[in-house]
Amino acid sequence: MGNPDDHIKLDVFDLSEYIIKFYHKIEKPINNNRLNNVLYFVQAYFLMQIDEVCFIDDIVAREYGPVVPAVYTKYSQYGIDPIPLPKNTEKLLEASRSDAQLLFEVVDFTSEWTNSAMMNLIHDQRPYRHALNTHSRIIAPAKLKKYFG
Repeated sequence: MGNPDDHIKLDVFDLSEYIIKFYHKIEKPINNNRLNNVLYFVQAYFLMQIDEVCFIDDIVAREYGPVVPAVYTKYSQYGIDPIPLPKNTEKLLEASRSDAQLLFEVVDFTSEWTNSAMMNLIHDQRPYRHALNTHSRIIAPAKLKKYFG
């Protein structure tokens, strides 16, 4: 699929805005928990397809699901309500063509899942369950790669 040689690690806030815009475009509301679940799958699929992380921020296991702490904090003001469309909708995500294609595919196919199906899937996965029982609760990219690879 992708080529690690042309891979640029993405800014997790730019990536989050891309996902939020995608959901607005398909007219499906996305809340903070779902956004963080999608980020988890994006990271997993980048590790599986091109053997590289998509973004450098840690994903942490919490009781209700995985979160990227900085992203979760940024959008926590919305609670369980949908996150509104970002004001700067012209900003483009700087990614290689192969990374952009992989990103689109992951966000697109996960958009078909219900919130509960996505949450149940994650809660059954070894990397999430393992991290939940560690002191740091960080879901290590190596564990994601091994599980999804």
